[in-house]
Amino acid sequence: MACAYGLEPVALALLEAGADPTAQNSMQWTPLLEACHRGFGNIAVRVLARVPSSHLAHVPDADLARQGPFTRPPPQSCLGEAARCGFKDIARALLDAGAPKDLANVVGWTPLHEAAFHNHLELARLLLVYGADATKRDIHGALPWHVAGARAMREVIAELAGPRDDDDEGGGGVREESVTAPPAVAEAKEYLHRGARLGDLPALGRKPQQQQQQQQQQQQQNDDDKIDDRTPIRRPREKPSQDEDVPPEFLCEISKRRLTEPLRSPYGHVFEAKIIHAWFARNGSICPLTGQPLVANELALDADLKAKITNWHLKTSLKAIHQASTSDVISPAGPPEGPQEDDDDDIYNF
Repeated sequence: MACAYGLEPVALALLEAGADPTAQNSMQWTPLLEACHRGFGNIAVRVLARVPSSHLAHVPDADLARQGPFTRPPPQSCLGEAARCGFKDIARALLDAGAPKDLANVVGWTPLHEAAFHNHLELARLLLVYGADATKRDIHGALPWHVAGARAMREVIAELAGPRDDDDEGGGGVREESVTAPPAVAEAKEYLHRGARLGDLPALGRKPQQQQQQQQQQQQQNDDDKIDDRTPIRRPREKPSQDEDVPPEFLCEISKRRLTEPLRSPYGHVFEAKIIHAWFARNGSICPLTGQPLVANELALDADLKAKITNWHLKTSLKAIHQASTSDVISPAGPPEGPQEDDDDDIYNF
């Protein structure tokens, strides 16, 4: 449980107290497998130092995984789980410790199959550099090249594995003709997990007719709310969905509001600290943009970006103050507003 929930001090204390690092739960998952699956790198390295090399070839029973209430992909080895989830540092530690590079699960998927299908480009490159065999086929005859959805992934496999003939003994490449077009079996059979990605699914929002009705109602409301420009009535400023005139790189990639405490993820995205922590609290340890595993301690404060935002805000505020002081006419809507902090009442509603 300590490894599954990322409780590093507890996990280390249990190891020091003599806890068995190869113990299995009712699903035959071990502490190391939990850490590799969830991306807790420090815990995985500590547990890895205390398990025998034979333990790295352990793959849980697939029948036990099917008994649960949720549909899960067939379990993998520790390296397979790290490859499936995209944890490159954990995979490197496992490879250095002698983890089997081509150990397949019950459906014949190797770690390279997992990395290729889930589009973990750098992890697939790492596996191939360490000598993973790109000619391993699953139970349906699919190579890692076949299950790769991205062109860049296929190019990496073709580049690092190299073409070879079917009757060539040894080597780790793929057939030369398969680099340009997969064989007929690739189109005739449905492989495990194959299907449309989340981005191809239909929208789950309102139907087009409902959207049109809502737009008409909104337009009618706007018409009713119009006020003569000569009427000296100040209406409350509506909260904008995003800060205007702010450079895009200064905006949180979730709320689209100006950053104050920018945290950068390993995937290169920048989030406002309290926004991403609120996301974690509601949705768990997952990146809101990529869907990849992401935990709070992987985020780092971008000090350079914060300094740029502060300088930009200062210059903009001084400019607004100068314009206000030199203007003798104030519009009915009030003086021009400089960049201000908006209320954060609803920006956590994901």
